[in-house]
Amino acid sequence: MKHLVRLYPRRWRRRYEAEISALVARERPTIAGIVDLIRGALDARAHAWDDSVYVPMIGFRPAGTRTLTGVPSVEHEDTRLTVVAVAASPLGTDVLVEWHRAADATACAPGQYLAQSFATPPALSSAALHVRGTQVMAELIALRAHGSSTHGTHALHKMRFPAIDAAATAMILRIREADHEFSPEVVLAPAPIHARRVRASATLENIAIRATAAAWHEDELTLNLEVTAPLALGQVGSAMPERPTFGTIS
Repeated sequence: MKHLVRLYPRRWRRRYEAEISALVARERPTIAGIVDLIRGALDARAHAWDDSVYVPMIGFRPAGTRTLTGVPSVEHEDTRLTVVAVAASPLGTDVLVEWHRAADATACAPGQYLAQSFATPPALSSAALHVRGTQVMAELIALRAHGSSTHGTHALHKMRFPAIDAAATAMILRIREADHEFSPEVVLAPAPIHARRVRASATLENIAIRATAAAWHEDELTLNLEVTAPLALGQVGSAMPERPTFGTIS
C-alpha cells in the first residue's frame, strides 16, 4: 500500500508523506484501505491548488508563490518608480508598480489648480523581466489607478508575465516609459501569508457565488470569491471603504 502514496501530488507528499507512510506501514493491506488511498489521491490532484497564499494588492495564488522582499525604488529626473507587489507562481508572474511624478509648478497658469502637463498618467511602451540571463516580456500592461494633485501625479500599473524559473530568487524589472528606462532589482521569497480553504456557496436567480479561500492581513479578513452567471455581470460586489492606495499620500 505504501507505493500508492506516490499517486499523491508532490507538494502534498512533501507535507504528509512521512506521516501517511508510517500509518500505512502499521496497517494490514485491505481492499477498503486501497480504495481510500486511491480516492484520496484523486481528490488531492483534483484540488491541487486548494492550498494557497494571499499576496496583498494582488490576491490569492497557489502555495509556493514567491513574493517581494523589500520595496525597491528607482528615480529618473522628476519621476520615481516603486515596485509595491509581486506574485511569482507556477501560473504566471504578476507585478504591481507605483509611479510618483512631481508637479511642474511653472506649468500652472494663475487660477489653475492642476497643471495639465502632469495630469496624464505614465504611458508604458514595454516591460520585461530579466531572470538568469533570460528575458521574459509582459503579456499584459494595464493602468489600475491614477490621480493628480498639487503634490504631483500618482499611478499604479499592473503587469502580467509568464511563469519564471522556480529556482530564481532575484530578477531585474525593465520598464520603458517615454524616453526613460527604469530597472529596479527585485528579490523574491516564499509568500508569508497563508490562506485557508473555504467551502461556502449561495445561489440567487441563477447567479452562483462560491467562496474558496480566506486570509487574515492587517486585522482584515479577505475572501476569494468565484461568481458564475448565465449573463455578463457589470458588477459583482461593492467593496468596503478603504485607505488610499498610494503610499506617499497620507
